[in-house]
Order: sequence, then C-alpha cells, then structure tokens
Amino acid sequence: MAAFGPNKDHLPARVYPGGLSVSRTIGDVVVKKKAPGCVGEEPDLFTTIIDPCCEFLIMACDGIWDVLTSEDAVREVALASASGRDASKALEEMARLRHSQDNVTVMVIFFDWGDVTSDTQAQAVAGPPPDAQSRGVTFQSESPSKVSLSRWSDTGQRTPPEPGRMPRRPSWTSKGRKSSAGTAV
Repeated sequence: MAAFGPNKDHLPARVYPGGLSVSRTIGDVVVKKKAPGCVGEEPDLFTTIIDPCCEFLIMACDGIWDVLTSEDAVREVALASASGRDASKALEEMARLRHSQDNVTVMVIFFDWGDVTSDTQAQAVAGPPPDAQSRGVTFQSESPSKVSLSRWSDTGQRTPPEPGRMPRRPSWTSKGRKSSAGTAV
C-alpha cells in the first residue's frame, strides 16, 4: 500500500484527506476511485506459528509502525528486556522520539517456554480434580510477580494453556496506563 502524501489528519496519509481510516476500510467506493492509494477494504491476513524459537510478540497500532520498522522494534524490545526496562514503554518512547503523530499503543508479550516441547506440552499435568463450581480456567498466584494459569478438563486433569498462549511479562502502555502479569504455566 502506498501513501499518497501527508495531510492534516494523519501522517503518513493512508486515508482520504478528512476521512477516518477505520470507516474507509469498510468500503467507500467513491473515495477509493478518487484516491487509489487509500487503505482498502481487503484485509491483509497471514498466519505464523509461535514456537519455542519465538521470544516475544509485539502488538502495536499504526502510531508505532508509522515510524519504526519491525527490525527497529525487535531490536529495541531485546535491548530493553536485557537491561530490565519496560519493553512497551521503550517502544512508545522511541516512537515519540521519531515524532509519531498518532497514538502509540503497544503491547509486548514475552514467551517463557521453559522445558516445553511438543511432547510435554500435549501431556496433561496431574492435579487434584476441582469441584463443579471451579471447573474452567483458574488463576493461582505463587508470588506477586508470578501468575499461574491452568485449565481443568472434564476428566479432572489440569492441562497447560493452549499452544501459543504462554506469555511472560506482558505489558502495554497507552497514555500512561500500564499493566503486567507474571508467568503463565
């Protein structure tokens, strides 16, 4: 998708001047005929496998991606994480330093794979069967910095979360709000 030049509403301009990007993606034939560089109604979809080689996932709005490349973002998250800084806050600050004119909402999800392999992940972890009211997802806290997430099956077995749902230290910032959680097991 090519930008067709800046406008007063959004830099870089990917929408019809004076228009809202979300509403333009739904479909406005008149605008699309006048400005073919605008955001289209056809979504870009792709699938990727998250496996033990993946260290983290960055989910961010266009205010981040307008001014940072994927490589810049990955490098900044790795540096922030290695130095103990909040990775999402580091990305937000980097986007602002590069003069992002949009909101800079970002969430970084770190994966803690531990000793997980495809064989061990598929095995149920034994645990006491819950009573009828406690079936479903349960949260257990070992310490303020760790949170354990388990799902109880109908057979009374505790099972690990679904593949790709094992985040560690996720955090997000949006206008100063921040949230973080511990290890999901």
